[in-house]
Amino acid sequence: MFYLLLAAGIFAADLYLKTKIEITPEADLHKTLAHGHIELTRLHNKGLAGSRLTDKPRLATLISGIVFTLCLIYSLTRFFRRDNGMEKAALAMICGGAAGNFFDRLGRGYVVDYLSFPKARIKQIRKYVYNLADLFIFLGSGILILLELFRKK
Repeated sequence: MFYLLLAAGIFAADLYLKTKIEITPEADLHKTLAHGHIELTRLHNKGLAGSRLTDKPRLATLISGIVFTLCLIYSLTRFFRRDNGMEKAALAMICGGAAGNFFDRLGRGYVVDYLSFPKARIKQIRKYVYNLADLFIFLGSGILILLELFRKK
């Protein structure tokens, strides 16, 4: 039950922040935070990650929905087992983030992105604009990768 609440909390926080960004006047955006390491902005992404399939928003929504559904089904099979809480937390992060982006596409027709990292050492990170859902998808995926790398065989 905890992991479902975690996913729901991530979804709710993401939805709240996206709504706040959407109603913020343009003049109040484009703020620099954390000594220039984070920039607050607003971008409407009709495609998938990295603005892929921007010219095909319906296909992007379909793919997003399929990925979210598969993630949710797999996660639900794991959440009620008594093993590996870290894996379940990572799956909850991914599901909460995927739900946030999928429901954004369904409701708005695009995903609201609002965080950029202009001073990131990795060029690919500097190149894109993110949202809270994306960050939790990355975090959860990173945890799953580390768990798999260090899994005792």
